[in-house]
Amino acid sequence: MKDITFEELKDRAIKVLGNYEILRNDDDELLIVLALDLPFAPDDPVFYYDGGPHGVLVGGGMPVIVCDYVHKEVRKVLEACESILLYAAPTAAGDGPDGDAALAVEFHAPVYWQPDIYQLAEQLMEKKKSEG
Repeated sequence: MKDITFEELKDRAIKVLGNYEILRNDDDELLIVLALDLPFAPDDPVFYYDGGPHGVLVGGGMPVIVCDYVHKEVRKVLEACESILLYAAPTAAGDGPDGDAALAVEFHAPVYWQPDIYQLAEQLMEKKKSEG
């Protein structure tokens, strides 16, 4: 498999998030707030990270999500995390089932160190595409 650049990955990604918040909550957990409509918490979510500016979130029942930029000050904190809390906030009112307001979804995901994150993301996107 050829090496893939992040720009190529972004062009092919199922969902790229450049607008998200990373913060600590009252329980001292690292919390990532995503502007994303999810009807339910994904099955077996995992956040893959390589210590650099990008992370990849995957889970059953959700798109492959590429977090486009992890701030330099957050990278060391994220590297030390075993898991993160994710909060998917709906992007618009009325996007839920039957036109009701969509609800926010909160879930935990383990953080896995992945040194070749671009190759992994490409493989995950190909797998999602083939699953339909």
